[in-house]
Amino acid sequence: MFIAFEVKSYFKCRAWVYVSNECRVKELLLGVIKCLMPDAENNNGKQKKGKKQKGREKPDDLSSLDIDKLKLMVQNFLTKKRYLVVLDDLWKTQDWDEVQDPFPNDNNGSKILITSRLKEVASHTSPYPPYYLQFLGDDESWELFSRKVFRGEECPSEIENLGKQMIKSCGGLPLSIVVLAGLLANKGKIIRSWGKLKQQSPFQLGLIYPFKIACLLEKGRFPNLQKLGLHISWIHKDNVHELLSSLQRLNSHLNKLKLFIEWKQYKISESSNFKHMEWHIGCKPIELLQTLQQFSNLSTLKVIGASDLAMCDIAFPPCITKLTLTGISFMNDDGINAIANLTRLQRLSLHGALEFHDSFEINCSAGSFKRLQDFLMLGLQVHNWKLGNGAMPCLQSLIIRRCRKLDNLPDELWSLTALRQVQVQGPKRALSLALRNLEMKDGCKLMIED
Repeated sequence: MFIAFEVKSYFKCRAWVYVSNECRVKELLLGVIKCLMPDAENNNGKQKKGKKQKGREKPDDLSSLDIDKLKLMVQNFLTKKRYLVVLDDLWKTQDWDEVQDPFPNDNNGSKILITSRLKEVASHTSPYPPYYLQFLGDDESWELFSRKVFRGEECPSEIENLGKQMIKSCGGLPLSIVVLAGLLANKGKIIRSWGKLKQQSPFQLGLIYPFKIACLLEKGRFPNLQKLGLHISWIHKDNVHELLSSLQRLNSHLNKLKLFIEWKQYKISESSNFKHMEWHIGCKPIELLQTLQQFSNLSTLKVIGASDLAMCDIAFPPCITKLTLTGISFMNDDGINAIANLTRLQRLSLHGALEFHDSFEINCSAGSFKRLQDFLMLGLQVHNWKLGNGAMPCLQSLIIRRCRKLDNLPDELWSLTALRQVQVQGPKRALSLALRNLEMKDGCKLMIED
């Protein structure tokens, strides 16, 4: 429709810009300028030396302009022109508030078309009620599926019923139907191959396209979801933000999240009551955790393959009481402080990576980890652990396993009045000897396994 002859004839200029969850106003404006002024570079190249073309900047200089100047460029270009601007996939009301200024309203038939997944955003951008896209019915779903799989040929009668059963799991979502059709088209029109695919759960089929689960959540499916597992693959480039945004409606239920940051996919489990799901997505772990800030009820977080997370000054979801990070190859003060900022944290488990790496130091600053009760270190390449005054005052249980470079435990540890149990398995010889010469206070049990 955007490129239809009637549209191009009616509107003197058109621009289509993708916004996304991570809206950057400057990039959006540059995208609009590129659509509206595609010949700007050629025009500037023809300028005579020493002369400037009014209202135009050299393209190479555009990125150096501030937002106000970019807005002025757009406004000057669109004034008195009939234009169509499409802002695709707007997520936040404040993003619209920041970008609407340069679009003049000259009452000449110009239009701004905004697409959004969120009702409140659509309602905020216009005084008119939004138009809601409908899900496909059974007949429409089958028509789309057949067009993608059979490409104009007849569907063999022996697989028609099977195909119709499978597309029901797509819930009328066109993109899910297209993904399923792509899977089946590659398997040929063989009932045995289709039958094997049907035996997989719809969640397994959806691994290729995580937007499906976001749409299902928007439709109100899985209202009691409490535990979610996300498989993050560096190979797949799908964007996770639409899924996490849809999970906002589960904020009152969702309290456990497990992240699998892996190089290859693993088999997905799914419980029959839909209170536990796992999903393969593609996203940088740091970006993912930044997005998770909205989950105020999330209390348990487990990250499998957390390598670089332990070296970054990032903000974890604020209400975490139980945190597990595995695959740690190195830690620095930024990573430790990021964890220490979890003021409600009670249980912390840090697991090392399987590969050998340089050793590092864990420095818990004074007064940190105020509520921590249980601390597990497993297979870390830590050679020194420092505990500042007043740190970990509520610590009751400490377990250290296979931390074979650790020379000693901090003296401050033994003055913690709440400490009841210390287990050390597979210690370095020097640490083992030092611990065996310790005189333990009443009420604290020390167990050493060489």
